[in-house]
Amino acid sequence: APPETPTAPLAPCQQLLSREQISALLSIVVNTDPVLEVRAAAQAARRLLDGVTLPQMLSQREGLMLSTIEKIIFLREVSFFEGMTVDQLKVLASVAEERLFAEDEEIVAQGAPSGVLYVIVRGKVALEREGQRKGSSLRIATLEAYGYFGEMGLFDESPASERAFAVQDTLCLALRREPLIALTRRYPDLSLRLIHVLSRRLRQATDRIAQLAATRPRELHKVFDRLE
Repeated sequence: APPETPTAPLAPCQQLLSREQISALLSIVVNTDPVLEVRAAAQAARRLLDGVTLPQMLSQREGLMLSTIEKIIFLREVSFFEGMTVDQLKVLASVAEERLFAEDEEIVAQGAPSGVLYVIVRGKVALEREGQRKGSSLRIATLEAYGYFGEMGLFDESPASERAFAVQDTLCLALRREPLIALTRRYPDLSLRLIHVLSRRLRQATDRIAQLAATRPRELHKVFDRLE
């Protein structure tokens, strides 16, 4: 019998779908799949394929309500939740509340109890502390989409160290302490992950203090003297 002619393997580029083909398949799923969550996931994937971020998407539509899938996709891009699994993010998304703040509206007052982690979806938030002179304030940071604040208040009932207010109309996802603690009791792996995240934040803060001590020791000593 004559030897069989070997079939040449497909080149890698022949085995992959083009961007247009993927977009077309996602469009079919969006329009035909009977499961709502599947349709929402396909629609979000199509937007990501087109390079549209969630903040950009919200600026292009009238409604601001986010689906669970959209919350998961958004939280995955936030550094605070880095390393969390999709299942863990899904649990967090189920208790994440949408909060809309008008321009100049106060979100957290300095010295007030908070117990809420805020993640900015769209807009800008300023963090300020009271200055040494009466009525003065010091701008600590200005946060935009994917920024977050209030994370230390999740497991610490001490008052907020900064005042937070909206620089412009701002949409946030809010994670409150009570439902989050209830979730950690049901999902111990989530509790361990949050502890890991908070320890990483503390380590970053310690590194920052070490840098300040190395570059500006005199100023840092003055700060500690005032604290004492």
